[in-house]
Amino acid sequence: MITFPNKIYSEAEVIQLYKESYSKWKDKNKTDGTPLAKTRTPRAQQPLFPEFTRKTPDGYYVALDGDILAGWAGWRAVDENLYLTAGSFTAPDYRGQGVQSNLWVKRNSIFAGKSVITITNKKEIKWVNFTSRYYPEVTIDKIPEKYRADVQAALDFYEKRGKGPKVFYKGPTEDSAMQKAWGIIKADVDFKLLIPDYIQSKTTGGIYDRRTGNIEIYPSSVYKYLKAKLQRKPLDEELQKFVVALINHEAGHAADYSVNPHLDMFWDEQQVDASREWVAFQSQHPKDPYLAMVGFLKHPYTFKLVGPRGQPARGVDYLSNNVTQQHHPGLPTSIKNIVAYVNKHAKTPKQKNKLATLELSQRGRKVRRKFPTNVLGAVRRYGKQHLEFLKTLRW
Repeated sequence: MITFPNKIYSEAEVIQLYKESYSKWKDKNKTDGTPLAKTRTPRAQQPLFPEFTRKTPDGYYVALDGDILAGWAGWRAVDENLYLTAGSFTAPDYRGQGVQSNLWVKRNSIFAGKSVITITNKKEIKWVNFTSRYYPEVTIDKIPEKYRADVQAALDFYEKRGKGPKVFYKGPTEDSAMQKAWGIIKADVDFKLLIPDYIQSKTTGGIYDRRTGNIEIYPSSVYKYLKAKLQRKPLDEELQKFVVALINHEAGHAADYSVNPHLDMFWDEQQVDASREWVAFQSQHPKDPYLAMVGFLKHPYTFKLVGPRGQPARGVDYLSNNVTQQHHPGLPTSIKNIVAYVNKHAKTPKQKNKLATLELSQRGRKVRRKFPTNVLGAVRRYGKQHLEFLKTLRW
């Protein structure tokens, strides 16, 4: 009969239990058929773990069949607000008997409602589904910012080894942090039921009104826009996330007008409009410059209409099927070229964001106008410290 003692075991005690139980197990193979080791190495000494998780656990709950170890589940407190799960194991003889389900429920009592992160290095869908029962699978941007670098390093560590890692997190997210700040935000935001006629066709749901200095959000327009984009009714979470992004975008306009109120006195109208939108999209996507660039290039202010003879479209030209859209020269074309360069060499969203960040960081410096075409050229442009990342790109 399997029991689940209330005692919290140290790592040394678990290793000793494992050693004593090994000879008593009938099945000594892992799920992939390879044999289990006769002894366990302390977690802090195991090279198969990334630095973030390669630490001595604070404790373990174990499952016992008499004096035979049936399984364990460990944990470690990262700080006063976050726990990290630190390994789970079920002896082969006891698989399929609910060992981990019982241990995970018991371990959750230790966490007492605080945040928890689990990083899996297993590709098996059964394990992913099991973990999802206790903690939601999330993307890195949902984790509080102070932990992201460590978690991302752990994911990179496993990816290099072909482990297909995933991160699961239960606790306050960046979105919920924004919700807590809602009271501060909405002091400067007006939510309007009616959309003025003069902006009906010019907004996806919000504007910055220079006359009042306020951001105006139009919920009916937001709903209509998302419904058309998604081809279904948007969820509450989707509506809320979009409104937050919209506020961030318009807040970028507000800051830009505050710092550069007379920009139109020095540049032509097209340059001014494009410049102001670029600032707004960076405000909307402060941690993902690639998304900021892609969004910017879709904005109407970055385009010009060209007639059938390659001249700006005028009058009757609008009735012609030969009228096309082209990005304005200057900033829009420059951003377009960066996006094309990033898309050519980077494959994943993470790679695209990092390469875009590196390239934008070079703007304003004296760098060659031509983009790098190989790793050596990229290292010269971005620095030796990025060599490992640059080697993962397509050259």
